[in-house]
Amino acid sequence: MSYSVRERRSEIGVRLALGATPWRVRRTIVLEGAVVVAVGLAFGLIGAFGFSRFLASELYGVTSTDPLTFAVIPIVLTVISLGAVYVPAYRALQLEATLALRGEQLPLRNDPERLPFSPRTPCEVGDVDR
Repeated sequence: MSYSVRERRSEIGVRLALGATPWRVRRTIVLEGAVVVAVGLAFGLIGAFGFSRFLASELYGVTSTDPLTFAVIPIVLTVISLGAVYVPAYRALQLEATLALRGEQLPLRNDPERLPFSPRTPCEVGDVDR
């Protein structure tokens, strides 16, 4: 998800520059990640159910379905996955929209030490090192 957000930073910059609220952009990113999580959980539960039936036929004393396991593990995986989706979404909204539009190195908002130029000293014609 972090890679996907990094690749879409110019799109995020356009949305922010056009007036989208940070909450709405964050919600969009988290919802897209939640769809991926839901599809993965659905396929994982189907696969786990089938594999547990296979193991029950091969091993002694193993039940085919344990309701506690099939209830707790998806909840834990969902919380962890949504946390992994929320962190890149939060970090994407800490970017300056103008720098994201230009495609430059993206420093965090309100961090003058990481800006590609120094906002404290004006650039004059004779300041170039030779």
